[in-house]
Amino acid sequence: MKTLAGIKRRINAKEPVIMTWHKNGASKLVGMVRRAEKVQSNAVMFEGGSWLYWNKASDYRIDGPDSFTVFSCGAPLMSYKFVQD
Repeated sequence: MKTLAGIKRRINAKEPVIMTWHKNGASKLVGMVRRAEKVQSNAVMFEGGSWLYWNKASDYRIDGPDSFTVFSCGAPLMSYKFVQD
């Protein structure tokens, strides 16, 4: 996984993902393993009803082969990691 397209492919394949960090710290979603429930061209809805909207590719940083960070206004917003079943 090297680009936003790679992230989308893995999420669209319903690979499980875990939110590892959120700027608010106390987000109830940190540490939860979830899968994509509904996929659209501009967003994905995870199990439980939370949405991740696809912004510009520059708003994403690939942190490793299985992890990425989402940015908002140039600052880190949340980080995710793909996990094995």
